[in-house]
Amino acid sequence: MSLLPYTNVFACLAHWVETCAPAERLCLHTGSCAEASAESCLPLSALWATMRYEERRSAKRAEQWQAIAEHLHHEAEQGLEGPWTLIALWLLTPRLKGVVRTVVGRTGAESDDVCSEVLAGAIQGMATVRAANPDQIEAHLVDAAYAAGRKTGRRAPNEVPQAEIENGICVPVPHMAAPLFIDGQVVRVGPMSMALAQRAHGERIGALAQRLGLLQHVREVRRLRRAGLTQKRSGDRCGTGHHQRSLFEIGEDV
Repeated sequence: MSLLPYTNVFACLAHWVETCAPAERLCLHTGSCAEASAESCLPLSALWATMRYEERRSAKRAEQWQAIAEHLHHEAEQGLEGPWTLIALWLLTPRLKGVVRTVVGRTGAESDDVCSEVLAGAIQGMATVRAANPDQIEAHLVDAAYAAGRKTGRRAPNEVPQAEIENGICVPVPHMAAPLFIDGQVVRVGPMSMALAQRAHGERIGALAQRLGLLQHVREVRRLRRAGLTQKRSGDRCGTGHHQRSLFEIGEDV
């Protein structure tokens, strides 16, 4: 199959109908087409003229869609890849374009995404065309197309489907005010109590000891000091007296 020189799916659809199904007829009669009147054996050009100029609620238009629905039902029932599915989409082109514009305007979704879903929705509606009101075949297909296209709309930030909440997929986050500072900005605070200042100082010194790989050594020094053994070991090569205390234990005696 050769690629069509179009990027618009509706243009491709029209090109296919023009080149591949020019001889199709919609028969509103019984018996041979040769014996039927011109008004009851309609070429595609006559169908297009009806969809363009006839009122949507006219009896003539409804009768033609009922006949088209019979073709659609036959193709779906037999599992055939017949032409009437694409012909029906082609006849719906003006209305489907309007559906795409409406959905895009209301939801802000991408036009190509909406167009794809609109066409898929119309095809899904054709599978259930027998269940539709005989006088509302066209409306049934357009409604199915709109329902599918509407699902592509972007959700509002505070909108979370109930199914996602129940399945634990996502949890709504309550609105929180933005912080009054940015990363790296100095945050001014009031005077700190002696205990809080001592704790903050100890945490900084402990973090420094950990980064230097001296945390176990510092803990051992503190244990020995509390046991009164640091003076006895002041001659050790490591020197566990004043230097370690002045670096890692400042403020403990406050």
